[in-house]
Amino acid sequence: MNTEFNLFLEKWSKQLKETSFILDIMNSYPSVLSKLQFEDVLTSHEILKSQKDWFYLCSQYKDLEKEFFKPYWVPIQKSSLDYFIDLSDKNYSLFKISFIFFEPYYYKRINLFNSINDLLTLEDSDVNIESIAMDFKDKWFEFYCKTIYSKK
Repeated sequence: MNTEFNLFLEKWSKQLKETSFILDIMNSYPSVLSKLQFEDVLTSHEILKSQKDWFYLCSQYKDLEKEFFKPYWVPIQKSSLDYFIDLSDKNYSLFKISFIFFEPYYYKRINLFNSINDLLTLEDSDVNIESIAMDFKDKWFEFYCKTIYSKK
């Protein structure tokens, strides 16, 4: 397993290092994180171990999960796998994962920020952060409604 993770690091170390800086910047805005309901966000000191754990988990997945989840996604929270940053995206998009609990079962990636810069500049902008949090809920609700009603 260490060999595979080392190969992963060879390819993604630059992006992982940049993501560690991003996480520290995110943590410097606790009021923004709180309003967006991003809890227990990792720090730069925790990202390498967390990514190694995530990499291992991805290697154990089978079937649906193996197809969907990517080892180059970075879970940003200490105790959940809800929000991720995509290392393969030069803009470091931030997204949420949703699972459809009825047939046909599947996972859905819901982009919250197409660029991490959109999140990192919220504190200094005139944007109403609570309205962005509501937009997230609306995206999730719209997705589920479309999914449910497309079954009928």
